[in-house]
Amino acid sequence: METAIADTSVAYEAIQECDELLEQASLILFEIEKSGFAFNEVNYHKIFRYLHSVKGCLAMVGLNDLARVIHEGESQFRQCLEQKTFPAPLIQSTLELIALVQDEFKIFPEQSERMKRFQSPLTLVPTSATTILKSPLETRLTWKEEYSTGVESIDLAHQHILNIFRTEINNYKRHAISPYALACKFSEILSLLKMHFEAEASTEQNTTGAENHAHHDHHRAYFEKMNDYQSDLIELEINPSLSILMCLARELLDHLMFEAKLFKSRLDGQCQR
Repeated sequence: METAIADTSVAYEAIQECDELLEQASLILFEIEKSGFAFNEVNYHKIFRYLHSVKGCLAMVGLNDLARVIHEGESQFRQCLEQKTFPAPLIQSTLELIALVQDEFKIFPEQSERMKRFQSPLTLVPTSATTILKSPLETRLTWKEEYSTGVESIDLAHQHILNIFRTEINNYKRHAISPYALACKFSEILSLLKMHFEAEASTEQNTTGAENHAHHDHHRAYFEKMNDYQSDLIELEINPSLSILMCLARELLDHLMFEAKLFKSRLDGQCQR
């Protein structure tokens, strides 16, 4: 998180004020969801005003990365007025973006130094924000045909893990799950991944060659990466946040696409014989 903070006490006050404004924006966004995304110009202007105020306040105290994230969300949200609609993906993206920034408020400044030492291969807020603005994670974590390997047992396991991620991100975004509960859920996901990889390996006992070795290497590298995340979280005593959860989910989606391509190429090869 890029900062040039002259007075930490002033930054604290700014964060508290911004957190309250973002909470108000979230409440209106949840109401929009409940109403079936019906456009209301009054609600639009309230949310836009909240985002604009937060952006200015964060920039004033030197929290420039977070100010830029809010600016990107504000720019995208402007489309609602232009189109006179509240598109569901845009409302979901804005909610995820707000939750992401509020997570950063929670770790400032007690955990900020520890977060800088986080060894796992991820870039937190800016990367997550860019991903959210392209498409809400909740949408991408819904099962799609492009994720299918064509092997029912593998697809069912993938669907189950996706559902866990989607549910917990949804809960966390709505303040319905604590960081401790999220850490427990992360351990559950790791256990499921281990069992899933072992089951996949047993289905490939009769396959050989470089492709099979590459698949096993991919499994090993992916699982080691997940363990690295967990080790760093425990060692540095960092509460799992939406930003971290999103990075893990992106890794999972990359894995699903890798496997879908792998199994489909095998199937195509068998059909050509």
